[in-house]
Amino acid sequence: DAGNTLAAVSTRLYAMGAARVYTAVLVTKDVPARPGLQEADFSALHAPNRWLVGCGMDYHGWLRNAPGIYALPPELEH
Repeated sequence: DAGNTLAAVSTRLYAMGAARVYTAVLVTKDVPARPGLQEADFSALHAPNRWLVGCGMDYHGWLRNAPGIYALPPELEH
């Protein structure tokens, strides 16, 4: 959610000699940007800051393979 992986991969690609790195994510969430971390150049979906599951996103190892993207009920978000 915070962009740590995106920043690490971009940094590595630039270190390997890339002139330009474009990034893409499946979902961009409404989370305040943290200093030093980048935002994706492209995003397929925009969502509120909720815990999302499905399409590779999981809840403690569960629901990763759900056939869509779903937001957990607020009482399960922790």
